[in-house]
Amino acid sequence: MTLTLAVLVALAAGLLVPAGIAKLRAPGVARAALGLPRRTEPWVRTLGVAELGLAAAVLATAARPAVAALGVAYVAFTAVALRQRARGASCGCFGASDTPTGWHHVLLDGVAAAVVMAAAVVGVRPASHLLTDAPLAGVPLLAAGAIAVASLQLVITALPDLATARRTAGGSS
Repeated sequence: MTLTLAVLVALAAGLLVPAGIAKLRAPGVARAALGLPRRTEPWVRTLGVAELGLAAAVLATAARPAVAALGVAYVAFTAVALRQRARGASCGCFGASDTPTGWHHVLLDGVAAAVVMAAAVVGVRPASHLLTDAPLAGVPLLAAGAIAVASLQLVITALPDLATARRTAGGSS
């Protein structure tokens, strides 16, 4: 069970990497999606740095305080996703997107918050142990983790567009 939690925590932390990079590269996208004034762009960049730092801390150490902070971050992400869903707005998490925040995004954030908080209580090993304990198996597992993170990102960003396109195509037949 703790191995499953460790994998889920690593995925949740890993998802912060593309989100943090997007906020550093184009802070105006997240700022605009959230309806914040232009002067807040430095704070958006700071949020990106914090996301990257938190991801690094969790992935490298899985220390309980870092994992708990990740859980708190996902509680905040859930609240933001709910707000953006109610506004019919994009979350701006991963850069430019016109796609409104969907229920799947809210659900993903909420489940991540619960799982990561549970992991903070029981404790988990860091993802980095794979490289030291079993380097031959660790590298492919970490590559699979990166693919899984990219897939989760697509669930948040592309799945709503696909569903909209499907409804549109189905309605025109």
